[in-house]
Amino acid sequence: MAVNEKIKAKIIFVFTGKDKIIIDHTEVNLGKNGKGFGKKIVGKVV
Repeated sequence: MAVNEKIKAKIIFVFTGKDKIIIDHTEVNLGKNGKGFGKKIVGKVV
């Protein structure tokens, strides 16, 4: 996830079928945790 062209969070996921994904890992940059970035990127993938 980028805000003002700076990466704030990232997510690692794989497609496991036509209608299934596995979200393996989310990571939010230090100082940005607790601001909803992780929840936003999971929501975008789902």
